[in-house]
Amino acid sequence: MTKKLNNDAAKRNLKPCICGNTDDFDLVSQQVCENGCEIWIKCGKCGYDPACKCGQHVESVMGELDIWTAAEAADVWNAHICTNNH
Repeated sequence: MTKKLNNDAAKRNLKPCICGNTDDFDLVSQQVCENGCEIWIKCGKCGYDPACKCGQHVESVMGELDIWTAAEAADVWNAHICTNNH
């Protein structure tokens, strides 16, 4: 399941993607086992997910895409986008 993040909120809360995108981001939820989902943010322009290589997606039983999981996923994005930029 994928949901577009609000452009204004993305500009305020997310560091720019490596492609330069600052406002087009997707919040993604994917079931990874019988009773578990992973949630992450990916760039809506190039598809980049900085947390993919380090296995730092947000874990959720129900896979809900709400304000709380979006905030957690934003923290992960911001923590790993710099690491992969350098």
